[in-house]
Amino acid sequence: MREWSEADSAYFLDHGRFYVPERDRQMALLTALVPRLSDARIVVDLCCGEGLLSEAVLAAQPETVVVGLDGSPAMREAAARRRAAHGARFTSGQCDLHALELPTGAPLRAIVSSLALHHVPHEGKPALYRRLHDALEPGGALLIADLVCPPTAAGREAAAAEWDESVRQADRAAGAGGAVFARFEADRWNWFRYPDEVDHPAPLASELGWLREAGFVDLEVPWASCGHAVYGGFRRR
Repeated sequence: MREWSEADSAYFLDHGRFYVPERDRQMALLTALVPRLSDARIVVDLCCGEGLLSEAVLAAQPETVVVGLDGSPAMREAAARRRAAHGARFTSGQCDLHALELPTGAPLRAIVSSLALHHVPHEGKPALYRRLHDALEPGGALLIADLVCPPTAAGREAAAAEWDESVRQADRAAGAGGAVFARFEADRWNWFRYPDEVDHPAPLASELGWLREAGFVDLEVPWASCGHAVYGGFRRR
């Protein structure tokens, strides 16, 4: 299986703002679900990328400390630059989803992740979700914004069409004259039209089932569109 590369990181840093449907709304909805716990203030941003989600959490909850983990040096550097204004409230570290090491010694308020966990094969999800559940303080949350795969061919075609239209709208808003969508299409970025060996999006119902089996309760799905969704759950108090 081809792994995510630094070339992929550079490409996404340049194009993610156009390609991710309703990116700001996803971040806002996910951030709003992060619980406030008096006995836990650390939030882990799993595969933090350039740090957009970390920034949203830091701004929404001034008492939090965010640990941004990512396997890409380019992404960690971009996140560190973006988070510089928050000083010691943001730290970053190496992340490998296949051999995950989470911060120890302090309870975790939440684990958040955007556009990363679909790289984990389906058979690895149950164990990963159990590990993340057990790392949280009671009342803590696992909150995810990610690609999800409709279970039917008609659903996948609808998701592909919606994603195309989302990028066309971003193209028009940027005044790019069609160049953004042309690149999106030429690079075969719409997974529902051009599935690849790197990504393993699962049906949303499967994701919620794995979360429930891992022990999460009060499952939430505040947004879903274009084959993407914001979802998660909480460790029982």
